[in-house]
Amino acid sequence: MLFPDQNRICTNCNSKLTYADKKYCFHYTCNQCGNETIDWNSDDCCNDPFPEPRKCYQSEEEYYTDQGNYRVYNQCQNCGKKIGNQLKKAEYPNVELFDYELEKRGKDERRKIKTLSNEIYERTRLKKSENWWANYEEYLKSPKWLEICKIVLERDDYICQSCLTEKATQVHHKDPRFRFNEPLFTLVSVCRTCHDIITEIERGRPAKEANQIRYQFNKEK
Repeated sequence: MLFPDQNRICTNCNSKLTYADKKYCFHYTCNQCGNETIDWNSDDCCNDPFPEPRKCYQSEEEYYTDQGNYRVYNQCQNCGKKIGNQLKKAEYPNVELFDYELEKRGKDERRKIKTLSNEIYERTRLKKSENWWANYEEYLKSPKWLEICKIVLERDDYICQSCLTEKATQVHHKDPRFRFNEPLFTLVSVCRTCHDIITEIERGRPAKEANQIRYQFNKEK
């Protein structure tokens, strides 16, 4: 059984989260920054399981043709889920029929909650991405980054290290893991044209389909 964490704190802004009981999970929301998360019940039953023994048939045909050939399982009377292993039939001679409509409604409700969970995940992912890029754009305007660029450009004599032909005006991260805290050997001077081509390829465009880097021998033809 899953219980809500009434003192959960937002990982983004440290505000206290509010929660809603969604029957199969608890949906936590931060009213300050909009952060959301979902805690699922680990056994995939509902938050308030109420098991009762019920008799089950393998098919509708079996129910009408061989009513004595049933199996007994616990069924949650709140969400309809079949719980645990088969029970000893002899111990439950007069049980009610398994509620298949309740089970179907429960499965439909779970699907809706899982859709909500996927939507929350996607919203959270996009928000993190937007925040990261906003911080990165600010970093590229910072005195620290401008000084780093000056050092790297001077080290490379203002020559693009991609084509070794054009004048370098920008600095490229060879390893994105070091953004915001770059060892200088992970940075390289590039011209605007090469930088655009490299970025395009790094973001998923096949190298053969991207614009081609113009080396000196290409220009001499």
